[in-house]
Amino acid sequence: MDRLKKFSEMMDAFYEGSRIIHNYDKKPRKYGTDVDLYMAEMHTLDIIFNNEEITVTELANITHKTKSAITQLTSKLERKGMIFKVRNKDYHKEINLFLTDVGRKTCHYHKALDEANYTAALKNVVEDYSIEDFQKAAEIFTIVTQSMKKE
Repeated sequence: MDRLKKFSEMMDAFYEGSRIIHNYDKKPRKYGTDVDLYMAEMHTLDIIFNNEEITVTELANITHKTKSAITQLTSKLERKGMIFKVRNKDYHKEINLFLTDVGRKTCHYHKALDEANYTAALKNVVEDYSIEDFQKAAEIFTIVTQSMKKE
C-alpha cells in the first residue's frame, strides 16, 4: 500500500476521532459534584489547577481562544463556584484565576476518572501497543496539528 494512502487513512481516523470528541464534549457531566460541567470547562479548570494564578491572557494563549471567549468561560466557572478571580496587584488590567475548594475537588475527581479510563484502555483496548508506539502517534498528531495551526 502506498504511503499517501496510509497517511490519508490515518488522517481520516484523526478527523473521525475529532468529530466523536466534539460530540462527547457537548454532554455535561458532574465530575463528583452536583454542578454540570462541559468538557471545555473541565479542561479549563485543569489548566488553572496546574497553573495557579494564571491570567486570563495566559489562559487564552494556552487554549488558542480569544481573551473575550476566556472571559465568558471563566465567568461561567465563577458563577458555578469553581473558580474565583483576583485583579493582579502589579498590573491592574490583568485578572488572575484561582480554584475554589469545589473546583479543586472537581479536578481531583476528573484526574482519577481519566486515570481509571486510561488504565482500562491500556488493559483492554491498546494492550498490544508499546510506549514507543504511543510516542510515535503523539509525535505524528503534534506535527499534523502544528501544521494546521500555521494555516
